[in-house]
Amino acid sequence: DGDAESLGFFWLQKSADRGHPEAMCELANYWRHNSEAPDRDARYIQWMTKSAEAGFGRAMMYLAEEYAEQDISQALTWYWKAAMAGRPAAFAPLARAYLQGSGGPYDPGKAVEYLTQGSTLKSEWRPQAGDRYDAAECMFELGKLFLEGKHVAKDEAAAAKWFQKAGDAGYYMISPRAKLQLAELHIRGAGVPRDLNRARQLIETSEALDY
Repeated sequence: DGDAESLGFFWLQKSADRGHPEAMCELANYWRHNSEAPDRDARYIQWMTKSAEAGFGRAMMYLAEEYAEQDISQALTWYWKAAMAGRPAAFAPLARAYLQGSGGPYDPGKAVEYLTQGSTLKSEWRPQAGDRYDAAECMFELGKLFLEGKHVAKDEAAAAKWFQKAGDAGYYMISPRAKLQLAELHIRGAGVPRDLNRARQLIETSEALDY
């Protein structure tokens, strides 16, 4: 097993040295997760940056998440580049930054623009993170914005529309919450017709999905 791992690392390093963006990204993750070398974090940043600078969107996301806790300006730069590369996971963090005015100007209109754009993208599977990022997150965030009316004009009909879309998207981390929000709107008759039967159905479906 050790020989096979060494051989795999050899070819991964060789491919990365030749400038293959995905190989650079995988090499970075190798250093972070499979090495005990004292400089493994520096090597992670080195190779992930090379991959991102070569245009690999997944590496841009990894870098953005790496910098999120220590350098918000740097993180937002990479989130923006990842968004422009079409990575769905980048849009919600960008929107939140514009809503909070962190690392840049307070701009709710720009936040809505990014969330709307992100809501149109397909799902993305991130093997290293062991999770899936879905456009449903952007849909759900739009629903909350219009429901709360803190950063944009309150619009419960628009909130219901986005909660419906998020619930129908089927993403297990978002769909149950979206269905509960939509159920509450049906109970109150806010933005949608008052419909207790529909609300009950949504609540039951949410409970079945919430595992």
